[in-house]
Amino acid sequence: MSAFAITLTAFTAYIVKDKFSKKQLSPAQCSVITYMRVQSENKKEELNLKKFNTSEEGYRRLIPAVTNCRKAQFAGCSLTALCLEILSTGLKTENSSVKELDLSKNDLQDAGVEQLSSGLKSSHCKLEIIRLAMCKLSAQSCDTLQSVLQTETSCLKELDLSNNDLQDAGLKNLSVALKSSHCKLEIIRLAVCKLSAQSCNTLQSVLQTETSCLKELDLSNNDLQDAGLKNLSVGLKGSHCKLEIIRLAVCKLSAQSCDTLKSVLQTESSCLKELDLSNNDLQDAGVRNLSVGLKSSHCKLEILRLAVCKLSTQSCNTLQSVLQTETSCLKELDLSNNDLQDAGVRNLSVGLKSSHCKLEIVRLVVCKLSAQSCDTLNSVLQTETSCLKELNLSNNDLYDSGVANLSVGLKSSHCKLQILRLALCNLGVNTCERLGSLLKLEKSLKALDLSNNDLQDSGVELLSAGLKTGDCKLEILILSGCMIKEEGCSSLASALSSNLSHLKELDLTYNHPGESGVKVLSARLEDPRCTLRTLRVEHGGENRIEPGLKKYSCDFTLDPNTAHSLLSLSDGNRKVKCVRSQSYPDHPERFDYWEQVLCRESLIGRCYWEAEWSGTVHIAVTYKSIRRKGDSEDCGFGWNEMSWILSCSDDSYSVCHNNNETELSARPSSERVGVYVDCPAGSLSFYSVSDDQTLTHLHTFSTTFTEPLCAGFTVWIRGSSVCLK
Repeated sequence: MSAFAITLTAFTAYIVKDKFSKKQLSPAQCSVITYMRVQSENKKEELNLKKFNTSEEGYRRLIPAVTNCRKAQFAGCSLTALCLEILSTGLKTENSSVKELDLSKNDLQDAGVEQLSSGLKSSHCKLEIIRLAMCKLSAQSCDTLQSVLQTETSCLKELDLSNNDLQDAGLKNLSVALKSSHCKLEIIRLAVCKLSAQSCNTLQSVLQTETSCLKELDLSNNDLQDAGLKNLSVGLKGSHCKLEIIRLAVCKLSAQSCDTLKSVLQTESSCLKELDLSNNDLQDAGVRNLSVGLKSSHCKLEILRLAVCKLSTQSCNTLQSVLQTETSCLKELDLSNNDLQDAGVRNLSVGLKSSHCKLEIVRLVVCKLSAQSCDTLNSVLQTETSCLKELNLSNNDLYDSGVANLSVGLKSSHCKLQILRLALCNLGVNTCERLGSLLKLEKSLKALDLSNNDLQDSGVELLSAGLKTGDCKLEILILSGCMIKEEGCSSLASALSSNLSHLKELDLTYNHPGESGVKVLSARLEDPRCTLRTLRVEHGGENRIEPGLKKYSCDFTLDPNTAHSLLSLSDGNRKVKCVRSQSYPDHPERFDYWEQVLCRESLIGRCYWEAEWSGTVHIAVTYKSIRRKGDSEDCGFGWNEMSWILSCSDDSYSVCHNNNETELSARPSSERVGVYVDCPAGSLSFYSVSDDQTLTHLHTFSTTFTEPLCAGFTVWIRGSSVCLK
């Protein structure tokens, strides 16, 4: 090796070691990294631009290294036209090895896709997966991509175009390629693309094409309605249809669509194995319609998602008969965010205990369950034929008594459960004692989530006792937001020091480990005898020792530049009241029709805040990019896909998102509301707050947040007000 090569190698090693530091890499340093990657004989697994602390010019100089990696992660990197030109050139390179490319959240627009297309059409391009979600694309990009997919040498198998304004015309353009004998596409994602029933008609002809390779289709968050699904079902029942996975969450479907799908599931040639109908107004009648297909001997469905479908105890009774069917293939069932209550779980348990039941995964998050449901499930876990491997009971008021009931089943020799999620279940020290003793058993859990329970150091100490034993098989432990300090970290570090520990992943985010706590746990990562590979301690601080959701408290102020002219702000911009017209200067961010106002601050990570209201108001969470001008529903909180509201009045609560309003059974008993948002988890919860600060859960929205969020309020009746607390 020449002196130059030795120097270059040493310099590169120094740069790469320093790439995660706060010191920004210069464009010249990025060029060195690219040179060494391209010259290396060893193919790299991944090139992730976000892992390099550099400028846009630095990103540009790193892009040529794409030729020597299998996966390229360029999402949200503000790529320019020049970057795309370099990338396209790289895809044309004869020795290019990249198979997966993520360009999501870049302002590519149609011109960017056009630029990229020459590389995608190259006979040297080996790309199999490309993600273009949230890239400001239109129907024109679909026309460009259809020529790519019709290229004989194209290797593309997966295409993500979600969150783009493609509309029906775009899908019509794309369908030409999807019917081509050269198209090898197996997975296509078209969530939030402004599609209608017309697109379903287009897709049904694609599914009936003999050469179609499509196995997975995501149409979530589109206004398809029952008519759209009826169109699509013609293709789904076709003998040439190879579709195994279809996602139809938030598509404005009703029980009528379930009747349509029933006939699809009964079709002998149907290949469907996974069906997502979450966030649709199916109700019990819909599940009853669907169950006829689920019981068919031709039904091959293994995964069924029915979260947020306005189901009750009655649906559980219907599903238990499905689970008892000898030919049922169901392995995963999600009933989260439905008003099932304990009676529903009791009905479902009859099916879960059946010798014909093959369910391995059950999700019952936010189902208004109590300790009584745990007692019911404990008998399920003790059943010899039970196949349950994963159980999610998060966001239910189970308390320690619930876990006490459940632990009997968990200790059973017949219990096969490996993953247990009990986040936000009002658990304490007693639960840790029971689970600690459970972990000492030979057949114990592999993953445990106790997030958002106030376990404190004393609870963690009891839990750690179980981690030290040789029989403990736990590999993943999630204790995020559990009021853990240095002492708790020391207990965990002691358990990890044991050669017997199998723990590979430990999540202590949103706690207060302090410097000493982080140090003692980080030392375990360096210990070759320790199995720990992932340690998370972000978002810590003294404020995380507050009980309950208060640990996520945020201070917000109202933004005068957004306030409608009928809204008066006071108390340091923390109170808004509907009055006579105010004298506000013109501003591009001001709402000019809807009596609304936004908060200045963005919602990041986990946030909790409270507000006192009087009269009739809407408490909202919205994307910051919501339209401000005009009287269309695109501007009004709750009436579009960009915002979620809790409507409060003297005699009722209701929630609304995307013009889908639901009245809540709870009646206002106080004039204070708590709001909890977990942005990464896509969870938004509203609570009623009593005088003694007791929180009563009102409603939870489950979604995927794709843009920056903020809090907002609608106050349209004179005299009504909201005050941030």
